[in-house]
Amino acid sequence: MTHRVRRHGLLFVPLAVLTLFVGDTAAARGSVSDDREALVALYNATDGENWKTDTNWLSEHRLSEWQGVTTDKNGRVTQLTLINNRLSGEIPAVLANLVKLEALMLNRNGQLTRPLPVGLRDLSRLTRLWTSGTQVCAPRDAAFQAWLSTIDFSGVNCASESESVIGKDTTETTGGALPAEAVRRIEELLGKKARRTPAQRKMGSQLLDALRKVRGQSAANEMVTVDILTEVTPAVLARIRDLGGVVINNVPRYRAIRARLPLAVVETLATLDEVRSISVADESATRDLPTHLPSDNRTDATGNGAAGTDGRGRQGHGTDRNRP
Repeated sequence: MTHRVRRHGLLFVPLAVLTLFVGDTAAARGSVSDDREALVALYNATDGENWKTDTNWLSEHRLSEWQGVTTDKNGRVTQLTLINNRLSGEIPAVLANLVKLEALMLNRNGQLTRPLPVGLRDLSRLTRLWTSGTQVCAPRDAAFQAWLSTIDFSGVNCASESESVIGKDTTETTGGALPAEAVRRIEELLGKKARRTPAQRKMGSQLLDALRKVRGQSAANEMVTVDILTEVTPAVLARIRDLGGVVINNVPRYRAIRARLPLAVVETLATLDEVRSISVADESATRDLPTHLPSDNRTDATGNGAAGTDGRGRQGHGTDRNRP
């Protein structure tokens, strides 16, 4: 029970209650709109148009429907999972505006560079920060290092204090506004995405680029290995086969199918309501994994091998070794 004490006409509130109130106020900062702006800045700063998968990014869909984004019931971003997604560039300081963020996983993006923004230490809810397999480093700033020691961090420290200075937040010197060139680029990307069909919005940028280059050519019939996020149903498996594809494996409980398809029919498959996204398969994510998944030993649509394996006893899509 909270006891309030009145002295000389003044109301005194216990320090613990006041501290709790202040903490809750800090945690309540920002809005869904602020989160969206921070994600757009991340997309622009890390060459989002060339990510391996960018389904629904920069669209008007709820943020929870953007590839790799998890939100709470109020639509605020709580987790970013963009592992091995071909991010290139530097992590923008504005990411510190994601005040509800609990996990930031950017490992295995080898072209990510420069120090982490020191403002990330203000993310009081962040408990997981993975940057291994990148060129990103953690500033040697004492306060930043103290905060880093309290969370699950996978990465390296900057080699020198001078290198760490690059990680300082520069929003004060820039007035917090994006440069005109960055604004122009974002508008250009938004325009491109607005012109995409609903099916194309489910496809990774790499697939769309490849399709644009070979449309109408014989190369469009070349086979491509893809990872499909979808409800795994007999109808979807049959449709892949009808389009001239081959199911390599499928893991229903992870809503995952890996298949080989003619490049020209990928967009047709993406028109299915059950399909959420299609991207070029990440072959490295399934190398040297356990031999099977329990409870997913069904035969796939081709009749060859158990679902969840590749027919050679190696584990297929569905259990990425994401942890560094």
